Amino acid sequence: MHLLKWAILALCLIFSTTLFAKERDYSDIHTYNPKTLSIPLTQDRFAIIYYNIIAKNEWVPKSYRYITPSYKNIDPQSELYRAIQKGMYMNFDTNGGKIFPSKTLVTEDTFAFLIKRHLHVDINFQQGKRLTAKHLIETLWALYQKDTPETESVEISDDEKFPLLNQIYSRLKNDTLTFTGNTSILIDGAIQWMSKSINDAYTTYFPPVENKDLSEQLSGNFEGIGIHLDELIHDTSIKIIAIIPGSPAEKSWLISGDEIYSIDSYNIQSGTTIRDVISRIKWPKGTPVTLKIQRNGILRSITIVRDTITIENITYERIWNNTSYVRILLFSQGIAEAFSTVMQAIVYDNPERIIFDLRDNPGGSLDDVTSMLAYFVPKWERILQIRYKNSTSDILSTQAKAIQLEGKKIILLINEWSASASEIFAWVLREYNTQAKVIWTKSYGKGSVQNIESYTDGSSLKYTIAKWYTGKNLINVSWIGLSPDLLIPFDGNMYQSSHYDNQLEQAKKE
Repeated sequence: MHLLKWAILALCLIFSTTLFAKERDYSDIHTYNPKTLSIPLTQDRFAIIYYNIIAKNEWVPKSYRYITPSYKNIDPQSELYRAIQKGMYMNFDTNGGKIFPSKTLVTEDTFAFLIKRHLHVDINFQQGKRLTAKHLIETLWALYQKDTPETESVEISDDEKFPLLNQIYSRLKNDTLTFTGNTSILIDGAIQWMSKSINDAYTTYFPPVENKDLSEQLSGNFEGIGIHLDELIHDTSIKIIAIIPGSPAEKSWLISGDEIYSIDSYNIQSGTTIRDVISRIKWPKGTPVTLKIQRNGILRSITIVRDTITIENITYERIWNNTSYVRILLFSQGIAEAFSTVMQAIVYDNPERIIFDLRDNPGGSLDDVTSMLAYFVPKWERILQIRYKNSTSDILSTQAKAIQLEGKKIILLINEWSASASEIFAWVLREYNTQAKVIWTKSYGKGSVQNIESYTDGSSLKYTIAKWYTGKNLINVSWIGLSPDLLIPFDGNMYQSSHYDNQLEQAKKE
């Protein structure tokens, strides 16, 4: 019997030692086999060391384990899988859902680019030289020995008003007559008011249902009427900034610039959020919604039947007079890959003129638009500068994939609803290509960068983290916008009656 107890105790000790074993310190060079330190690193070994060392120094919490990478060739029990979980938590890995390039060799210039992008620090490197574990570990160790300012970690429970917040929560939950028993409503309300209180129109909290709607819209497949809305509420109205081609909104003759005053019986008012509007417009396919809109000072009501909206965010075609036409509706995540295919077609067609249509494009992914601009910005030149609260980072063109544009006419179509990533694309392309010409009117003027942080309950927070400045001339467009080289007002009446696009027709002649 005593023997059995000792055996059970021994098993418990072994189990607890395994369960609570201290994680390996990847920054300690003495834990590595000396023979492996000088061997060129493959992508998998690089990710394991790189993500783990940075995660240790940036205090990544254990909750990273709830993140699910979708790479198809990585064992969920492997140290590479855990490293990528940490990388995704820190927003270093985009989790593309493809095959992880495990055996690709990593170079010092790639390492330098990632350090610049992730830690906002410039380091020395030798172009094309294979990166070793020794160089990687020693470089990161040296960087983290420097005295760098740390973000103060403050718990809400440390605030002097937290007891009051807790007391009000308890009173509303236990004593109010109208409380339904759903405490998540109280928590969501508190979070939403915190988000509003910092006075940033682009900071928004999305509860699980609204976040699902946002994700669907960004993915390009959702149910609704097919419009993009301005994020700024103007007293008692909100503007439509883009109409998705072929959508119920376009078929009902809604146009960009229309101001929505009510949705069915709900009137937009002070305190209305973008979430409130979207949740009322997006309902199941086949159901009607009535919008009261104002156009040219005239109020009118339009009833639209909702449908499934499928967005093709980038299209390409050869049009009149040896011209390539590229329409970009939204810089959605992953669009850079489709753009690569478009650029191959342009190189093959070898046109005299390229038209990039960015009208009504509200922006999108910073990673994708900078990747797309690498086709036009020389290698190692700065595409964009990002200025965070406590640091600055340069995004460089790192791949030699610039196409020959000499002698080609480049036309950029924009309007007042071309914002953010659209303005980045147009302004940076024009900075590095003097023959590029911008047509129509001044753009929206949104020079800030937002991050979307997702949570385990399905909610998310979109918040402003930085401002962006153009690569060559360091210009921020906030409230300024991109001014056109040629001002041509859009003839909406002509387009509605005959689908004649006077701006595009002018672009063909430039």
